[in-house]
Amino acid sequence: MSRSVSVASGAVAVAYAALNPVLVDEESKEYREFDSDDFDFAVEDMQSYLQSLYPSLAVCDEWLDREDHALLENKHCYVGVSEYCGLISAWVVPKEDDGCYSDKCLDGLSAHWCNQVGEKIVKAVAGCFGNALVKQGTASNGEAFFQPVDGVQKGSMGLGFTSKEGWL
Repeated sequence: MSRSVSVASGAVAVAYAALNPVLVDEESKEYREFDSDDFDFAVEDMQSYLQSLYPSLAVCDEWLDREDHALLENKHCYVGVSEYCGLISAWVVPKEDDGCYSDKCLDGLSAHWCNQVGEKIVKAVAGCFGNALVKQGTASNGEAFFQPVDGVQKGSMGLGFTSKEGWL
């Protein structure tokens, strides 16, 4: 049985990216796999970048589901990533409105805010991690198939990216 990267429940915007190998030596063109330290640095860069674009976002460290890590939040949403075998999903999940603040009802404000900026946020997040991907479909066994957004194929066969095999 295969599977793919998780996406947080209730996400209103989702983007995908493949983690790029890290260039070790430019002369010999030697690469190494993206490791946990690289991922932590990418998360820090992403948090700083998004905070510069959206000053209302603050760093957080919450798990919405077992695999969905919220890294930024404001009073309207959570912004986070999920990772599986070198595949990243970036997502925005609206927070539930708690009705009224200071006698002013703001029902639906969180969903509206997320719908306005969600796509921009997830594209910025995905761009911080590597090659942006577009999901093409999912097989019955749960394996997902992706194509690069820029149309430039990688891998020996040039067939795209799968959640199980990586670049084909």
